[in-house]
Amino acid sequence: MNIVIIGGGKASVVIINHFVNNKEVRIIGICDLDETAEGVIQAKKHGILTSNKIEEMVSRSDVNMVIELTGEPKVRQMCAEILRKDQDIITFLGGQLMCSIIDSIAKSAEKVANEIHHLTSKMVNVIESVDKTVINIRSILIKIQMIAINGNIEACKAGKNGAAFAVVAQHLGELVNEVDTAVEQIVASASEGHSVLNALVSAERNLRTNLD
Repeated sequence: MNIVIIGGGKASVVIINHFVNNKEVRIIGICDLDETAEGVIQAKKHGILTSNKIEEMVSRSDVNMVIELTGEPKVRQMCAEILRKDQDIITFLGGQLMCSIIDSIAKSAEKVANEIHHLTSKMVNVIESVDKTVINIRSILIKIQMIAINGNIEACKAGKNGAAFAVVAQHLGELVNEVDTAVEQIVASASEGHSVLNALVSAERNLRTNLD
């Protein structure tokens, strides 16, 4: 759908910002007598055609919809007289309603983005804590493993007198292996957490980009 906006006030800025990257709704141009109007300036930033001639803009063959935002009866009447049968018009009140809906959507999206940011901040702290804990556990395991190895060596030197200590050292080594397996599972879960965190960060970034 190709749209032309008549009136370059704040409402036109809201509509331009909402549809500027929309592939299904394309803003063909904006019309206002004041070249310094907010909507006209915003349209130029995005390479949208601007004009001060209503008839020229509305009568374009590629225009399907006219949004009249001036609220002026004469302007509305002029647009209505120019409209072809294959065109439609949204008048001032309809345009204001559209802007209110768009604004409500934007505020909701902003709220969602803030909530995502809050959650990602929490996740960062949790995952960083898990990563540090895993490093500490592995450090402890290495020390315990060294104790078990040294215990086995000393038990061998002691012969029969060290048999009992050798059994303890062996069980200690087995326990280290079990804990190490558990740590690997924690690392795998943390890795998934990193992936989810990256997805959340990307979602927040995309959402804020669309809001801008």
